[in-house]
Amino acid sequence: MIDITSANATVALSAESLFSVNLEQFGADSSFASEAQQMAETRIGVDGHMVAGYTPAIKTITITLEPSSPSLTFLQLLKQAQETNMKPYECQMVISVPSIGKRFSYSKGVLQSCKDLPDGNTVLAPTTWTFHFEGLSVEGI
Repeated sequence: MIDITSANATVALSAESLFSVNLEQFGADSSFASEAQQMAETRIGVDGHMVAGYTPAIKTITITLEPSSPSLTFLQLLKQAQETNMKPYECQMVISVPSIGKRFSYSKGVLQSCKDLPDGNTVLAPTTWTFHFEGLSVEGI
């Protein structure tokens, strides 16, 4: 398989009782990004023997959208609802990547942080929206 394009990837986001939408107009250089997950805690004793234990990890996804994206309306609604009601709203996200034949389904998440004001550069910069999820399942499309 030589196709690794991300141009045909899709991101679907739903937020508890607020909306369910396919996101549009991703950033020119980035659409979605995940952070590395710590899979184990390790330490080494004074005798030189290492021990390790599995540790559950939060799955972090950052979505990058152009300031003209119609999807910003939904993300700003989520941010406003969290601020107004002083509670997180549970989110689900599905990222489909046809070029590699994979679907990444994230569950039990929340909007953790955002940069909703685009920087006023020569042209407006993209906005970023970071989500934390408890669950992830990966399957074929």
